Amino acid sequence: MCYTEKNGPGQEMTGEMMREGGRRNKKRILQVCILLLFTLGIAVGSFYMVKMGTETVWKIEADEINTDRLLRKLALREEWKTVLRKAEVPHLSADEVQELYDALEIFAIEKEIEFAEPYGEAYYGVLKEYLQNHSSKDWPSGFCLAYIDDDEIPELLILVKEDYTHIQEVKVYTYYNGSVTETGAFGSTGYMLYLEKQGKICSYSGHMGEQFLIYYVLEHGKAEKVNEVSSQESLRDYVIVGYADGASIKDIKWLKSSLAEEIERLEKENALEKQQVEALEAYGDFPGEYGREWKNFLKNRVLSVSECSEDEILRFEYDDFNGDGNYEAFVFLGEYEEYEDESVYRGSFWFVSAKQCIRLDDGMTSYRSIDGSMSWNGDQKYVYCITGEVITVNISRVWTVRNGKVAESRISGIGEVRYDGKEYLEIVRDAYDGVYDQYADVMNGHTYKPYFYKYNGIINEFEECTSGEIDEEELKRLCGFDLSAEIKTEGYEILSILKLENEIIVINYAIHDESEFPCINYENVMWDCTTGDYWKRQERGVTSWRDAGFHGTYQKNEAGLMQ
Repeated sequence: MCYTEKNGPGQEMTGEMMREGGRRNKKRILQVCILLLFTLGIAVGSFYMVKMGTETVWKIEADEINTDRLLRKLALREEWKTVLRKAEVPHLSADEVQELYDALEIFAIEKEIEFAEPYGEAYYGVLKEYLQNHSSKDWPSGFCLAYIDDDEIPELLILVKEDYTHIQEVKVYTYYNGSVTETGAFGSTGYMLYLEKQGKICSYSGHMGEQFLIYYVLEHGKAEKVNEVSSQESLRDYVIVGYADGASIKDIKWLKSSLAEEIERLEKENALEKQQVEALEAYGDFPGEYGREWKNFLKNRVLSVSECSEDEILRFEYDDFNGDGNYEAFVFLGEYEEYEDESVYRGSFWFVSAKQCIRLDDGMTSYRSIDGSMSWNGDQKYVYCITGEVITVNISRVWTVRNGKVAESRISGIGEVRYDGKEYLEIVRDAYDGVYDQYADVMNGHTYKPYFYKYNGIINEFEECTSGEIDEEELKRLCGFDLSAEIKTEGYEILSILKLENEIIVINYAIHDESEFPCINYENVMWDCTTGDYWKRQERGVTSWRDAGFHGTYQKNEAGLMQ
């Protein structure tokens, strides 16, 4: 049966025509939905991709944003505009879609942040361009802000990193006369130091025990090299920058928010410093006549800022930490809990001085130890603790004071600090280098090995002891017997013999296991030339070379820089 229906004056529509019209309408509706879905959804930047085989799957959530206005702001390639208007996103390759997503998502975050000062936007442009062109997700470069010259505008420091070992240099940019100027790159394969708000920069580097210091003065937007430095010039009050300092940016979409946080941190710190200097002046000369009052002032200040009570103070380390006559305090606020097999401190570490009152642990609430302290070079003192941030290894955080402000040491966070008051510091570091699984072609075997560090009084920092290779004849002479021959007699392979600058010798050797699951086990022997015996023989209960070392392999370190 054929049905008809009036469709306007003088028109009739058959059922077949209705069905055809319905199909066309559905198609139009579907096209409109697709258009709305992609234009509005992509505009908000909530675009998620997952590669599954050769297909690309995406999920989009929409919001009311003017797409054309958004595109103009993004300044995308001209072909993107046509693609978006025609809703032809499904024809894009996975890489093109990812590129579009990244650009849109970055803008969605950027548009929510506005810098109050022009230098913020200017530094953001420099950082964005640099990180897009030079940094990688494997070895991300970092950045920080610092007051180097004597104005109220901080300098931008980019920490250049090209591999896993250490930064190559620190690039310094300054905002002068309304624009950003790159003043230079300092501290090649080492550290850069600066004297806050005095415009002084020291480019430091070291290699094989030699140290190189080059001084500059930053003023009027330029860093000029200083040929002569006063014999009274000391690096004690310089701020050191390198390695773990600054914010590492692995995803550029978070760059603007990270820069905004850095600006806010620096401004708050600067404001707080001014307030506390005023408070300090009320006490006159300290710690002499007003020593006790000053100690109470610092205590009350940290309790006020932290909003804690005095009975929550589990540690109050009050001292002149850098020998400048001013006293500061490291404070742990929290509670102590004891279990059957371990004790835990829960709370937060703080530092308070005439210039600062800040929390140090960035949200960390669990500690295994909070009572470590050590002194180097007479005046320089350090506070350290063992955090609970990692279950399988102990990690120590280490702080000191420079120029009235807290400074986290280079050795902070790399392992467990063990201090016995001797010349060289011991740090236990972990790695997965004990066993090579030949079947799976991977390294495994969790190792815990002590590494030795020396204190560098010039820059007030720690450096790893350097090491170089020696041969078996030299080892025999230093030990007084043929140690390598004894090891090889057991069928083991000598891999390398390293002599450290603190007179410790490490013999790396390997054991080949040719069983059903073949592997190579890596071991070492540690010999102390100073005592003429295996390292810490009595303390560690060493009976022979078989138990005189640690699981894993030591690598040669000629530069003295942390690997």
